[in-house]
Amino acid sequence: MTTGARGRIKRQNQPGLGLGATVMHRAHAESAVKPVESGEYCFDMGKARVPQQRTVSKYPKIHSFSGPTRNPVLELGSKPNRVFHMRNLNRLITFAIIAALGWGAYWFVGAQAAQRGLEAWFDARRDDGWTAETTTVATTGFPSRFETTVEELEIDDPGTGVGWSVPWVQVQAKSHKPTHLTAALAPIQELRLPNEVLDIVSNQMRGTVEVGTTPSLPLDRLMLEGEAMKIASTLGWTADLSATQVTLTENPTRGAPSYDLAITLDGFAPKSDKLAKLRRVVALPERIDALSAELTVTFDKPWNLSRVDVRRPQPRELVLDRLTAQWGKLAISGAGQVRVSPDGVASGKITLEATNWRDILKLADATGAIAKKHMPLVETALKAIARQAANPNRVKVPLRFADGKLLIGPAPICPVPPIVLP
Repeated sequence: MTTGARGRIKRQNQPGLGLGATVMHRAHAESAVKPVESGEYCFDMGKARVPQQRTVSKYPKIHSFSGPTRNPVLELGSKPNRVFHMRNLNRLITFAIIAALGWGAYWFVGAQAAQRGLEAWFDARRDDGWTAETTTVATTGFPSRFETTVEELEIDDPGTGVGWSVPWVQVQAKSHKPTHLTAALAPIQELRLPNEVLDIVSNQMRGTVEVGTTPSLPLDRLMLEGEAMKIASTLGWTADLSATQVTLTENPTRGAPSYDLAITLDGFAPKSDKLAKLRRVVALPERIDALSAELTVTFDKPWNLSRVDVRRPQPRELVLDRLTAQWGKLAISGAGQVRVSPDGVASGKITLEATNWRDILKLADATGAIAKKHMPLVETALKAIARQAANPNRVKVPLRFADGKLLIGPAPICPVPPIVLP
């Protein structure tokens, strides 16, 4: 073997990385290195050797590990990643703090505005000569809602003679939707009308008001609901109601300030000495089975909450889509259209379908709804209509409104008072 070859072999058998052998004793160092054949491992790691022939016997710490292999390259690259994530976390925390502070400021400003607005309304009513008193006005509900409670509320409008007293009223609005209001009323209320006072007791009374976002706060929807109501009048009559609902919803399809009005009274049972006598006339039960109406009302101006206390919008047209009344064996349904003049005088026509019309006529006679002098003419007209009907007990009666009167054909039935909202 030449000196150069031996030198190369010796250099190949020196300890080191790459192709350098890890053999350390002299016998292996002086022996020729076997070339690596195709398919063999470069470091001959696939073959087992005795411990004294492996480098682990001399450098045991090189091969010892207690966990996953650490990659210094990846570890060097992970530090910027940690910095990047920490920066994002700091930004997120900063954003959350700013958002919380902003939301708190928004809620505080909104709560103060609601309370000041309500107090300003009371002050304005007192300046107008109203009685508008309350002991407490407080707004709570942070952070999800504005909840304003008014205690010992008493309102009287001397111009209309209408007043209202209630121990408490609670008005709520979602913080993110302040134009959608819900109200809960105390179970005991007093409603004062020009000629009587009503004491109202209920298991639950609530209302919903939805308004637009413009400064005038235009009314989009109003709903009033009551359950298990009892009403007592100073005139001596009482009434029980299983449930009642009144809904007023804006109808933008008609162009004018029009609203859909729906009224439903379930389990309505009016009681008085006069009604007891009327029920005996045609053997009627105490409870009216069904009483509901659906109509579209067009007003002379839109309803809004900002100026509703100045002058109420007045109806100018009533389109009755459905009227349903069922009391024992008596039933009435109807539809029609009535126009209202600026003075409140109605003109138009409504067609009623009356079942057991003879008993209905007896009730009208007993109550004085039809004047005695007009009764023969009205009865003759109804008999003529019944002769042409498929069912003589069910007739369709065209009613006309003209000159402040309600008529069947040429026969007047009763006067119609002006249709004017107080």
